[in-house]
Amino acid sequence: MNSPNPNISINTSSIQLVASNDDLLLQILIRLPSKSISRFKSVSKHWKSLICTPQFRLMHSLVPDFFKGLVFKKYKSAYVVDFNIPLFKPFRELKLSSETNWDMDILSSCRGLLLCSGNLSGYYICNPTTNDYSEIPAYVNEGGFVKAMCLAFDPSKSPHYRVVCVTIMRKCGDGGFVINRVDFSDGVYCNGAIHWISKFESGESIYFNPDDDYDEMVLPYKVMPTPPMGHRRSCYVGESGDYLHCMNLDSMFSYFGYTPFNVYEMRGDYSGWFMKYKVYFQKADIRKCSFDSVSLFGLVWGKEDEDSFLVMAIEKRIVRYNLVSKTFVTMYDFDGVENCCFYLHCNTYSPSFLFSFA
Repeated sequence: MNSPNPNISINTSSIQLVASNDDLLLQILIRLPSKSISRFKSVSKHWKSLICTPQFRLMHSLVPDFFKGLVFKKYKSAYVVDFNIPLFKPFRELKLSSETNWDMDILSSCRGLLLCSGNLSGYYICNPTTNDYSEIPAYVNEGGFVKAMCLAFDPSKSPHYRVVCVTIMRKCGDGGFVINRVDFSDGVYCNGAIHWISKFESGESIYFNPDDDYDEMVLPYKVMPTPPMGHRRSCYVGESGDYLHCMNLDSMFSYFGYTPFNVYEMRGDYSGWFMKYKVYFQKADIRKCSFDSVSLFGLVWGKEDEDSFLVMAIEKRIVRYNLVSKTFVTMYDFDGVENCCFYLHCNTYSPSFLFSFA
């Protein structure tokens, strides 16, 4: 019989103190990752009752959460990657409650929820943390067609999500469509508003607040500055740490041996964009890849500047690039799969256990 390890000392009185003090227990639980909290609901009925209360959901959402992940689709499968553990096979396959495969397209992500569309069916809200999903009721629109769908969700303000449907209507007495210069393909929810950022200098960038309680309305948009373009093409628009940012790639310099990325951040008053980082990738650093083989998937702001990084696909690798140390870390290598990255659709997200589809 093995004797107890004399170097291990368990203070049972401290454990009992924490377990019996709800206030102390809550302060510990709200600082844990969402995945861990989902498991802790099975510890006891009392723990589950604490975790499932609206008060706990609000407390957890107000704790600064710099954890980010990546959801990407490859063929008819979807995978989730944990940015915190890039060296230990962080990918796990996303399995929905009653789906045998992932034959859906990822349209957008927001605070841990995904908005997806089925190839042969309608739209769904999916939670990668709990593997739950819920179908969105069909929207009946006479005389027009759905241009885009966008998700808005902020658990610190409400446990409910909103889905914004943008439609193009026929103009009375005119055979054409009323189409402006806004690209609605990539809406980004940030600080209570949905933003559509133009990827071209001739386009318009707008935002609007979806919290106005209307079932159907003309888009009450506000025009915002378009990011500087010049010889560049926009690669990515997203949100991290409640900051709206845009990254673009300068194609003109890709023929001179290096590839510069410009990272812009929107000012809080929407007065304009300012350059946060200018990143130069030497071709030797990315295996002498051509301009077309580099794709940006996301930007993650850390608690400190040295914790911020880019996530991108380079040839058949998904890598993270530290903006301060200027170092690469390979997160996944699609070795043996031809042109795999061209079939990937990726979204960054912050895992959330807060939303239940029950």
